[in-house]
Amino acid sequence: MAGIVCPASARAALGVAGFLQTFGINNWNYLLLSQINL
Repeated sequence: MAGIVCPASARAALGVAGFLQTFGINNWNYLLLSQINL
């Protein structure tokens, strides 16, 4: 079971990391720009 769960969790973690890398940067830029506009 561990051999099946570990790669799945690792793959999920990489998926989340990739999502944050692609969309997280845009979100941070949006937050920074919104703070500057305020």
